[in-house]
Amino acid sequence: MSSIRYRLGLLVMACVALGACSRPPERAAQKFTGRLIFLSGANATSRDLVELTPSQDGSTYNLKTIATGVSEAAAFPAQWDPKLGIHVT
Repeated sequence: MSSIRYRLGLLVMACVALGACSRPPERAAQKFTGRLIFLSGANATSRDLVELTPSQDGSTYNLKTIATGVSEAAAFPAQWDPKLGIHVT
């Protein structure tokens, strides 16, 4: 009786594993639609200010260096325009 349960359990697990691995997972839709500005680089005194934006077709991202040689950057919430999604000067 124990042997039958063991074999049945193995059969169920094999069917579950086969069903889970039978097709590649679907790619999730891109959720990031704005822009992200961050400091990039290993040197603490001279980093790049980089902007990350999604491409037009949404399949990849664009990376653009805004400024080089930046040591620190801070956001000013009083100058942030939530409707435009940018800093206003």
